[in-house]
This record gives sequence, structure tokens and C-alpha cells, in this order.
Amino acid sequence: MRVPVFPMVFLFLTIPPAMAATPTLTLVNAGESPMTAVAFAPTGTDRWFSMAGGSISAYGKGVVALPGSACVFDVRFRFEDKVTMTVKAWNACKNPVMEIGRKVTTGGASAKPA
Repeated sequence: MRVPVFPMVFLFLTIPPAMAATPTLTLVNAGESPMTAVAFAPTGTDRWFSMAGGSISAYGKGVVALPGSACVFDVRFRFEDKVTMTVKAWNACKNPVMEIGRKVTTGGASAKPA
């Protein structure tokens, strides 16, 4: 029995392409100090975007929807005690999860990437 090829090809050509998923970056706060603000910018630009929701509790996580036009971003974190940290040139396409945090010490807070 011979199966006609033409109907299968036609069916294949009429299926719409799948929509590309919005790229995301999962941020894990691996420290004791809550993050009160998170912003990101495509590396090499000064166009900063704020993370929706804005804060990530100590040992919590948040997900950032990234623009699909870039893979490499600078990510800026502000912690509860107003200390800021910036991670430069993070490739979110190759590394979709970033773990970072600060340890709060008795004599004051000190920045310490996890």
C-alpha cells in the first residue's frame, strides 16, 4: 500500500510556527538580607528596567521576564540596608539562573556573593 506524500507535506506547511517563549532569568537570593529592588539592562546600555514585584525575600527567588533582543545583561541589586551590587555581563541565555546574596554580620553588613 502506498501512502500519498502530498497531503502530509501540505499539513506540515499549514501548521503555524510555535511562539517563542519569553526569555527569563531566575534570581535566587542566597543570603540573609532581603533584596528590595532588582534592575537589569542589556550590557553596554544605560537603559535599566525594574523587576516587576521589585523585592526578593531572604533565601527567596524571583523571575525576571527579559526582552528577547539580548542575552547578556547587567543586573543591579539593592538590599534592605541600601547596599547595591551589580553583576556585569551575565549571559542569561546560557545561564538562566543567578544565585547571589549577602551575609548580614553583627558589625554591619558585608557584601559577599554566594
